[in-house]
Amino acid sequence: MKPATTKAHILRAKLAELVARGVDGEKDSAARKLARLEAAFDFTAPNPDGADFFVDTPGASTIRRGQHARALDEVFHDGEIAVFVKFAILAAYKVDGTIRDNRDGTFTVSVEAEIASIKTLNFIAKTLHDAFRALLAAFLKLPGASERDSRMFIRAVYDGALNDEKKPGEKLPERSPTKAAKGRKRSLVNAPGLALHPYTIGLEMGRRVRLCVPVESITGELAEAERIARLN
Repeated sequence: MKPATTKAHILRAKLAELVARGVDGEKDSAARKLARLEAAFDFTAPNPDGADFFVDTPGASTIRRGQHARALDEVFHDGEIAVFVKFAILAAYKVDGTIRDNRDGTFTVSVEAEIASIKTLNFIAKTLHDAFRALLAAFLKLPGASERDSRMFIRAVYDGALNDEKKPGEKLPERSPTKAAKGRKRSLVNAPGLALHPYTIGLEMGRRVRLCVPVESITGELAEAERIARLN
């Protein structure tokens, strides 16, 4: 099979959303189209287009800021990820927004965009949300990954996706510390177990998100990178 192009990756994401959220005939039709698409392209191969998710998503070039805040469809259960999606939209399209804590464990992102831009922004928000959430879940499965490390990792994914990585020579964030053995009360050491630096690997995973690499492939690369680092 030939490598999937940017158009194929984006069509796959839209069909998968219809399969997950569609109803009746719409859902069945999308499932058939998705099966044909996945049989025609290799979605694990490098994208030959050198794609840029924020540029090449259909409708991205016509996103415009508006005078009124409009709520996006996506429901967030992690406030920090909601913040990253909000600022990703601002950085990519100069469209600002707000976040509402719904006081029930969910968060809503609203954007100051023209109504004609909302459909595209809904797709962008869902794709980013799914990617951040899947990568965070995959990271937390790695041996020795702490909660603080996971927050550093997902921030790095955001930085990588937005090409906002640290400058050469700039110090990386410190790893999550843990108390040393008794008798060394003031000594701190890195949390044991995790071989990769969460910020370094997160940057690379974020770059892959921007290049439209399927998130399931990226999570597989994350697990493999940790396995290799542990062996070394």
